[in-house]
Amino acid sequence: MAEQRKFTSLEEMRAALGGETQVTNCKNCGKALKDPKFTLCWDCNQQQMQQRGGGAPPQSAPRQEFRRDAPAGNAPRLPANYLKDGYFDGENLREELINVQPLQIAEAFAAMRLTTGQLRRFYAHARFASQQLEGGADFAAVRPAILEMVAHAAGTVGRANGNGNLNYELFLDFIKANVEWAAKDRKSFMEGFVPHFQCIVAYFTYLKPKG
Repeated sequence: MAEQRKFTSLEEMRAALGGETQVTNCKNCGKALKDPKFTLCWDCNQQQMQQRGGGAPPQSAPRQEFRRDAPAGNAPRLPANYLKDGYFDGENLREELINVQPLQIAEAFAAMRLTTGQLRRFYAHARFASQQLEGGADFAAVRPAILEMVAHAAGTVGRANGNGNLNYELFLDFIKANVEWAAKDRKSFMEGFVPHFQCIVAYFTYLKPKG
């Protein structure tokens, strides 16, 4: 089958066809229509819809994502109100971030078929940053390494999506939620994110001992 030629202008189409082409104009504004079967251009049609409906035309629905408290269907999800109030209850790490929620998150990661290697790579990244701080590095110097975890997670999700595993959006949500708090200051990262992440890795290893 011959490839259909695409034209960039009405004049080009006329020349190729060897003659004049009938042009239909919008009955309201007179603008030339691309398709003669219509009587209104797109702008006039939208205005007419708005006048009939008494308001603006309906907008496209936003892209659905796996959010902390609004997952799609029965997809794996993060705990409700996850990290809503940060890592600490006063000066101490919240108890639910030590046992209850790490187990729930590990179960969600296992259900979405995250591998042990993938999870441990991100934990190793966090541990390397924490070791730099332990060695005397300024938090400002280490903070970029914390922030870049979001980009690395996006890459992991993109590769998974390419392989047909759409549930990996949850992992990106997890990293985003934690980086939002962990990048605030040294205490949030060292005494909040790192031990919380360590508990998740431990439970995940329990659930998937062979990776």
